[in-house]
Amino acid sequence: MASFTKFAILKVFGDLAASRPVDKITVKDITDQCGISRNTFYYHYQDIYQVLKAYVQYSAEHMIELMVEDEGEDGKAGLREIRYLEANRELLCNLYRSAANEEVRNCLQSASQIIFDRLIESVSQGMEVQAEDKKILSAVCQYTVRGIMTSWMEEDGMLNGETLEQVLVRLGYLFKGAIREALMRSASREQGLLPESKML
Repeated sequence: MASFTKFAILKVFGDLAASRPVDKITVKDITDQCGISRNTFYYHYQDIYQVLKAYVQYSAEHMIELMVEDEGEDGKAGLREIRYLEANRELLCNLYRSAANEEVRNCLQSASQIIFDRLIESVSQGMEVQAEDKKILSAVCQYTVRGIMTSWMEEDGMLNGETLEQVLVRLGYLFKGAIREALMRSASREQGLLPESKML
């Protein structure tokens, strides 16, 4: 029962966040729609921002599940994740509009890190890769996709006349294998940094 109530709170929060910024959602909004008391809400969560953290973590885990299911399926890999993002554009836009709030920004960055750390770990399986190299590759992926997502949210769902799916599929084509190649270089490097002449 307790887990059902927690899930109901998360679902209602997601529905509300699809129509307004996080800072406009109140505990009363959630309790009214869930049909629960304030005491029940506070039994599970301290405040709206704790619900936000749980919701973002749940969404990140869902994205990772899609990634795991699609691993090794050329042509399908990434498409379901992109379509999930497109289907939840209003929610993402409202979270983004709340991003002036440090709590919201930290939650979104944390979700991005979880997803791309998982991707890098998956691609580097069986390789002896330096932890620092994994970290920097994850960060590059995060910044790239976050930049694209920000433009997508600011430009009414299109990027230079293309959908998010079209842009990310194009990006995937252009950089296909680049992460694996970078990880392989890390694994084969004997020690220290590559000579400066080989950095570019």
